[in-house]
Amino acid sequence: MVNYLIIIVVSYLLGSIPSAYLVVRLVSGKDLRTQGSGNIGAMNSYEVTHKKWIGTVVFFCDAFKGILAVLFVKIVFYGDFPAMALAGLCVLAGHNFSIFLKFSGGRGLSTAVGVFVLLNPLVIVIWSIFWIITYYLIYKNVHVANACATLILPLTTFFIPLSLINSTSLLAVGTSNEFLLSVFLMSALILIRHIKPIRELKKLKD
Repeated sequence: MVNYLIIIVVSYLLGSIPSAYLVVRLVSGKDLRTQGSGNIGAMNSYEVTHKKWIGTVVFFCDAFKGILAVLFVKIVFYGDFPAMALAGLCVLAGHNFSIFLKFSGGRGLSTAVGVFVLLNPLVIVIWSIFWIITYYLIYKNVHVANACATLILPLTTFFIPLSLINSTSLLAVGTSNEFLLSVFLMSALILIRHIKPIRELKKLKD
């Protein structure tokens, strides 16, 4: 129980480090919370500074938080899949609802990429396929594509054979239920942070 408490606290605090805010503040002096969409993430960092390299740096910083949280559990606690998935969930929660930013933050996609790079890269591949389909064939808006791909992802993973899940998991093998639950919960955290931009888009159309 103590180990799980440490995992939760450390992962959440790690995720709470506002990479985008710090990078943009350091490079341009701008406060990302009051610029552009107000989102503390790679896309808004690029849109506010108009510098692709800043958006790229922020993306990798946020992804690295996800990687570091999972590795922390694996190295320090020799964690199994549920423990590493818990770390992934908490680092994502920290990124999206940072204690250092009065529980505001990013939308979690970059951090989730970092988590699933180690847990199961197949998730990233599936999400990317649905993102491309949505963006180019259905509705050409980044937020809509993000939300649709994230919504479809858990439904798709439900049909992935356990043998394929196990063969593509890098650090630990979980049961199909553990895998599906981790994808579902992290997708829910990402979708929550996309409600606002989708609503704003709807208002613009109306």
